[in-house]
Amino acid sequence: MVTVAVVILLKALIRSNFNYEYVVRYTSRDLPLIYKISALWAGQSGSLLLWLFFMSLTGLIVQLNKHFGKENYDIAVTGIINVIRLFFMAVLTGPASPFKISAPAPYFGQGLNPMLQNIYMAIHPLFLFAAYSGFIVPFSLATVGVWQRDKKYLWLERSRLWVLFSWGLLTAGIITGGKWAYTELGWGGYWAWDPVENASLFPWLIATALLHNLILRKRAGGVKLLNFILISLSFVLTIFGTFLTRSGLLDSVHAFSNGKIGYYFLFILIVLVLLVIYLIITRYNYFKKTNLNIKLFSVEGVLILTGIFLMFIFGGVLLGTLFPVITEVFVERRIILNKVFYNQFTVPFWLLIVFLMGLCPLIKGGKWKAKEFVLPLLAGVVMFIGIIIKYNHGLAAFSFAICIFASGSIIQNFIIDILKLRYKNDKSLLASIIKLFILHKRKPGSYIIHIGIILIVIGITGSSLLGNGKLQVLRPGEEMVLKNYRFEYQGLTRKVFYTKTRVIAKLQVYRGKRRLGDITSEKIFYPGHDQPDTEIGLMSKINEDIYFNLAGWDGDQARIEVNIYPLVSLIWTGALVICIGVVVLVLPVRQEIDYQQGTKSGRGCPGWKY
Repeated sequence: MVTVAVVILLKALIRSNFNYEYVVRYTSRDLPLIYKISALWAGQSGSLLLWLFFMSLTGLIVQLNKHFGKENYDIAVTGIINVIRLFFMAVLTGPASPFKISAPAPYFGQGLNPMLQNIYMAIHPLFLFAAYSGFIVPFSLATVGVWQRDKKYLWLERSRLWVLFSWGLLTAGIITGGKWAYTELGWGGYWAWDPVENASLFPWLIATALLHNLILRKRAGGVKLLNFILISLSFVLTIFGTFLTRSGLLDSVHAFSNGKIGYYFLFILIVLVLLVIYLIITRYNYFKKTNLNIKLFSVEGVLILTGIFLMFIFGGVLLGTLFPVITEVFVERRIILNKVFYNQFTVPFWLLIVFLMGLCPLIKGGKWKAKEFVLPLLAGVVMFIGIIIKYNHGLAAFSFAICIFASGSIIQNFIIDILKLRYKNDKSLLASIIKLFILHKRKPGSYIIHIGIILIVIGITGSSLLGNGKLQVLRPGEEMVLKNYRFEYQGLTRKVFYTKTRVIAKLQVYRGKRRLGDITSEKIFYPGHDQPDTEIGLMSKINEDIYFNLAGWDGDQARIEVNIYPLVSLIWTGALVICIGVVVLVLPVRQEIDYQQGTKSGRGCPGWKY
């Protein structure tokens, strides 16, 4: 039924069937096909329908999964998913119906918001709602397992893969959203600590802490209550974020205008929270038997500290997001915390987490390997000194040093693992690498993910702390100099079309006497829209981006804004590396071998079963 609804709406969007109000609001006859398709999730009703579709697909996968059937989880888990689906159906057949009739039907349609006509915004919601739908499975598994007092704790075993897969999708969703902001909004940033952005970060932070805690459960006997709370939060926060973005409670450029829908989500949010609290209270003895004997300076200790730091970040971001509401209640005026608060609160914890990424591989058999500290530590010190000499920026130097230490530690440990396999089995280097990925994939998979996160931190550090910018008024033929680049303004071009007017500024880019090429930035004016759409000019290189924005003009004279953002490309590269690491961990293997002990751990990859 849900699939039929999606097909009907998609068909109406593609064929410009303006008998439906939703089609009128988000498409026009001249809209490119790809954006007619993406209009399906551009509006409030359509995005909820997409979420429901992914949720239905998730429920189908659970029903077809043989493991759930053998363990008597399938019916109960599917039942919980269906209850949530029924709630979405009730909203979509009532106040948020995408099939409301438009009378009379117009000929042309209002068209899609120009800012949404971007490939990254076209795919961003797909990742986001697929991830949100994935988190419902661990929540359902945990609810059923705790309700039944499952003494084998199969709900923990079966949750791992779903949490990892959903976390990977959510990572892709957050990064594509950041890429959209970077290329479309014209201010040069990719994260503004906007309430809607933060809403997607909430479940990501909790799921990241959960992944580390699930590893801890395998190694140290587990913290079942904390696991249950984190699993529940990872899904409940998707509903909470939806309430924030659709209730009108917080101001955001990304939020939907109709705030009434949000309060339906407040109802289901309260129900879910009460269910979790009820299970914690009534099943407390089930959680109580936890055998934890963990030393702080051990792998387990590092995992616990990582989870604690992530939860501190979550708490700080949550406080900052809700601060306007809190102050309105207590002091009767809204006080909004800007990025300074978020950066000052979160950056120290992020750097500590990256440092722990470097420490963890250096722990062998519960002991520190002092000699393995030397190279990563030396690399970090050299980087620190180099950045201080070149840029004289303490925070950037400290951040880069920690990142180089952590990445050096991970790469060093990866090489050691490969060499151990090579000498133990007398294989070639390539054969040892392949064997490591096939037969003991959890280590290289986690290495790859951590390297991806470090690349993102390096990219954020470089682009945020070491960038340069300049705003200058130029006439045609005049030049602007920034760093070692020279920009020659070529003038404005105006192009008038039936549906839009484009004003285009062109720069020729030189480095010394060598011409690197041309970049253009434009403002596009659409009938019926108060603000123009911005198309920035971007010349991307591995080490830095040249970011050009047409800030204004008077005749042929233009206000030219150019920024140089070092290392920003590493953010997008790091996200791709993370996704590769997730794929390595998710793909099933027939047998995993502990190459250090020379023993088989059994059929399948323990802890990552479907």
